[in-house]
Amino acid sequence: MRRDDDLDPGKLKQPNKGGRSSTFTPEMVLKHLPKKKSTTADWQKKVCDETGMSRSQFYTLKKQIDDKVEQDKKGNWKLKKPASPESPETPY
Repeated sequence: MRRDDDLDPGKLKQPNKGGRSSTFTPEMVLKHLPKKKSTTADWQKKVCDETGMSRSQFYTLKKQIDDKVEQDKKGNWKLKKPASPESPETPY
């Protein structure tokens, strides 16, 4: 075996990193949140029916938007209200 100094190791085939890119995004899940009261199951069914997303993919993406939605005592989901900016302190 002989070493060939003209070859570039950077041109060697690299391993596949991460597989196929995702077709679905957390924003898609958020976009399909119904305006009226909706349980997790209703929301998940709506998203999956309209986008073709799998049930497990829905729950994976839902975890990523948990800071943008909230669930009431009856189990219905809604968008969180934006936090009101704190009033500036007035100097005395």
